[in-house]
Amino acid sequence: MPKRKASFNAIARMITLLSDEEQLALVDNPGALKVWTHELLSDQRENEFVRPLSDREAIEILPNLEQHVPRCRQLANEMDFRGKVFWRVKAGCTLKHHVPKLGPCHNDLKYIQNVNFNDEPTQDAVVFWSPRLMPGSVNRNVQEQMELLQETRKRLNLPPYWFSFFGPASLNAALILAEYKQSGKRVPLDRHWARTDSRRSDVHRLSLGDFGEHGLVCDDWDWDDRRGDRIGCFALGVETLGS
Repeated sequence: MPKRKASFNAIARMITLLSDEEQLALVDNPGALKVWTHELLSDQRENEFVRPLSDREAIEILPNLEQHVPRCRQLANEMDFRGKVFWRVKAGCTLKHHVPKLGPCHNDLKYIQNVNFNDEPTQDAVVFWSPRLMPGSVNRNVQEQMELLQETRKRLNLPPYWFSFFGPASLNAALILAEYKQSGKRVPLDRHWARTDSRRSDVHRLSLGDFGEHGLVCDDWDWDDRRGDRIGCFALGVETLGS
């Protein structure tokens, strides 16, 4: 899968956001731009909680994964995805405080800052995750989606704790934005939604999606028993490190 690159047109559009005075300051001090971008990159790397792994890199971290890689690849192929499906996740990423720094989020997720929900931070882990909704997971309620995940896990003979939950919103969002960073793809595709396990204090479940030009959106639903033609789920296989 080709890596995301900055085009000349994208850079030109960015420059048009500057005032005439700011553009002149940039022309007069070209070295300052390099210093600023270096600082920006350093800040991004400090806040980078997820990075993609090749199959071999994942096996080097967790040798037991080697037996599962062919079946992971089989599932990714069923999802019509050929890219990297293993991800190294660092501990400590929360939806409220860290995710808005990882990539484009609608209104920088300011609208959830005062919402009371279980903002579970990410754990130190290697995660299997294909950036495609589980085939057949839309138009199913929560119970039916979980049954689909478990049926898939059993069919592929993957570890019993894989595909056993939707995952916290923090992990799902960090993975979505890591995929965007490397490929430019906004997932779930077609502005669909993915359910998570994070819940508000009133038990409404958080979902992520509608990832368009305004960024990734977080919303809540109170309809676990209902079906929606735009809401599905991801398949997550989490191997926590140090446990």
